[in-house]
Amino acid sequence: MKYHYLFLIKPGSTADDAFLELAPFLSDIYEVDDPDTGNVHIGGYSDDPNPPPPLTHLSLEDCNPVEEIDWQKQWADFAADFHDGLAHIDVGGSTLLLKPGAGFGDLSHPTTRLILAMMAPNVKGKTVFDIGTGSGILSIASILLGAEQAWGIDIDTQAIQHAQENAILNQVEDRTDFSTRIDPVSVPNEPFIIVMNMIQSEQMIAWQSVPQLHSKPALIITSGLLTSQRSQYLELTVSWGWTLKEEREEEGWQGFVFSVKSCSDLGP
Repeated sequence: MKYHYLFLIKPGSTADDAFLELAPFLSDIYEVDDPDTGNVHIGGYSDDPNPPPPLTHLSLEDCNPVEEIDWQKQWADFAADFHDGLAHIDVGGSTLLLKPGAGFGDLSHPTTRLILAMMAPNVKGKTVFDIGTGSGILSIASILLGAEQAWGIDIDTQAIQHAQENAILNQVEDRTDFSTRIDPVSVPNEPFIIVMNMIQSEQMIAWQSVPQLHSKPALIITSGLLTSQRSQYLELTVSWGWTLKEEREEEGWQGFVFSVKSCSDLGP
């Protein structure tokens, strides 16, 4: 049984503070802004029926058990080209197959499409680190696009299992690895690719969790940001030492390509 928790961000606290404080207790954390009241809520899920201890930046508003999700129906309703029990996605002329499951990423959201488009000319022959891998779609797609190896990282063990099943389905399990952490020996000396498809607050947590990738020569491809958040996000990435190389927009969502250190040999 899973439990859904909803918190209100306290006055004077920021969403970033709230995400960092809540990350040890909940998974699949998300943010909801109420334009009428100006309140910002943070929600998420846990296997624990007991709420987190009193928090500095958040007050608990609701806790409810969550019924078992019918992933087959969810994916049938929203996933791209879903038939015969699978999503069928064209990636560089190959068909990527995804089975229904708990991992995010079925091509129904513009952010996934943005990252796939920006990955295509850059991943051939490279090692890819897919932070927040979800269904494994970006890791698997990178292999179909010519990447040498893909490492998918996610804090949700159900997503890890889902991604592993999808890798086997696409016969790329020998070139993909899914885990809750990065093995330091997997980080190559030559330039590599990092992809992250998540909202800004989650990216902050994710980036802090992978210090072994910091300051390495890499190309970083991200999405999950609304166009209205562009300026604030770019200020944050400058503080991380990222240099903007490319950006795209689709349906009000942004995608970006950044370089870290000397990445001139990574492609356009």
